[in-house]
Parts: sequence; structure tokens; C-alpha cells
Amino acid sequence: MRRYVETAAGIVLMAAGLLATGPLPALAQGVLKPVQAVIVNDTANPVPVSVVAAPSPTTVVCTGKLGGSGLGGPITTGIAAINNSGFVCSGGATSIDVSRIIYTPDLGNFVSEHIIAFRATVTHRNEESGFEPGDILAVLTDGAPDATVVRPFRFDSMASGRFVNVVTGSSGIQGFNAVISGTILLIGAPAQ
Repeated sequence: MRRYVETAAGIVLMAAGLLATGPLPALAQGVLKPVQAVIVNDTANPVPVSVVAAPSPTTVVCTGKLGGSGLGGPITTGIAAINNSGFVCSGGATSIDVSRIIYTPDLGNFVSEHIIAFRATVTHRNEESGFEPGDILAVLTDGAPDATVVRPFRFDSMASGRFVNVVTGSSGIQGFNAVISGTILLIGAPAQ
């Protein structure tokens, strides 16, 4: 059995020897030791490095401000419509695959008043009039103003079509007339 005695002079000599020899191969070790391979990273044998660009944003939000209705009572029901071209999309996108829809009675083309509860049935048609049950994209309420679309939907702000939404709102108080407007937010990925 051999014994090694470390002395200050021995450590200095060993350090000097390492400095004099330059870069040395390193041992790569895996999860199970001793899996070893020699890696040399010098000018003659550089280790390749890949530079990966940051991913582009994958979420686009398109915002459209609705008109509104107010029938002079504590509960109001009406139709609010907006053409595709009335939407503004983030990042300059014009076409997205919509995954979620959000409706808020705030920040429409005019201010909603006395709305404490609402329900909005969001539909889309390529034609300019009416809607059918098959056109429904989401039903949103004050308790759940954000929903996944009920069917795959590609929105294109450059194509003809419009959203026709049946919106009902309530002030909940007799004598306070409900007036409802709002904004629709379409959330999705840029169309490929």
C-alpha cells in the first residue's frame, strides 16, 4: 500500500506543473459513474455551441369595441354587432386561430351603466346579417367572462364577416336603468 504525504512544497510543485502544461482534457461523467469520455475544448478542438433565438410571441389578442343597448329598465337585452375590420390585433397580426374569448361590459364604444350581472352569447357569421345556433362561439357571463371557444375558429380581420352578440345586462335595482356596451377580446395563436 502506498502512502502520499502532502507537503506545501509538493502542492506548489503540482500547481506549477498544471500551469505549465496548459489546458488539459477533462473527464465527462454521466449519471452512472464512472462513464467517462475525454472532452478537449481548445482552439484545435472547440466544443460546438448552438445559439438559439428566443421564440417569437405565440399569443395574439384582438380587441373589438361593441355598440350597445339600453331599454330603459333594470334589465336590458339587445344585439351588439361589430365587423371583422373593427378589431385591432396585437403584433400587427391579421389572422389568428382563436382559442379563448373574453367579454367585458366596460370600455365599449360608450360606457355601460349600472351593470352588475350580464350574459353575452358571442356568435360569428361570414354574412352580414343574422345568426344561427351553429354560429355560437361562446356564452360568457359575469361569473365566467372568459371561455374556450366551442368549435375551432379562425379569425381574419381582413375577411368579411361580423360578430353578432346577444347581450343581456341587469342593474339589479328597480329604478336604475341598465345600459350595456362592451369589448370582446379574441385570444389565440397567429394563423399558419
